[in-house]
Amino acid sequence: MTSLASEETWAVIPVSNEAQTIGSVLARARAAGLRCLVVDDGSDDRSSEEATEAGADMVVRHPRNRGYAVALASGLLAAAAQPACRWAVSLDADGQLDPVDAMGLVREAEAAGVALAVGVRHKPARISERFAARILGALVGVRDPLCGLKAYRVDLLRAFPSACGRRVGMELAVRAVRSGYGLVQRNISSTPRSTARSRYGRGLIAELRIAGAALALVPVALIGVRP
Repeated sequence: MTSLASEETWAVIPVSNEAQTIGSVLARARAAGLRCLVVDDGSDDRSSEEATEAGADMVVRHPRNRGYAVALASGLLAAAAQPACRWAVSLDADGQLDPVDAMGLVREAEAAGVALAVGVRHKPARISERFAARILGALVGVRDPLCGLKAYRVDLLRAFPSACGRRVGMELAVRAVRSGYGLVQRNISSTPRSTARSRYGRGLIAELRIAGAALALVPVALIGVRP
């Protein structure tokens, strides 16, 4: 199995008013051997300051809130621009996901020689997430496309910069499979959300947003057409 130097693997952590949790998330990520890039998506609390004080290697600030997908895309591209970076791992700021699992995904992808590793939760929380998993699982084999824990080899990010948009995590997963970059998946642990907020919002609108994003990727999954 290929060994990875710590500077080769960066955790990309979008943040929106997560001052209470970002410090502990960064401590766990650094302990797991990850470099840390925090994207503060227009927070009006001390998220950026807490991230800096907790030892983030880089903090990217958006002057206004642009949404989770834009923040994630911004962070992935910033990580890919680091000269020594080989892997960029998406990680949530609310403490639900274990950074140790992130490193496990990277090591498994390295061993398999593939460019993408996707975490699989025991059971996605939303109906729309299970709907997306059913569709994209049937078309391209991605079992949990909405999981916040994915590992991307930087050549995949550089090959599809235009995929780093509103459907970034799902679209990159679909394009990786469609373009032969390869995929590994493994079960991961997840703890209950420490706050009531979700990065997708709540209620019917959030469910429709997720379902719509999955449906928009069907042409990509079938024939590689940009949605």
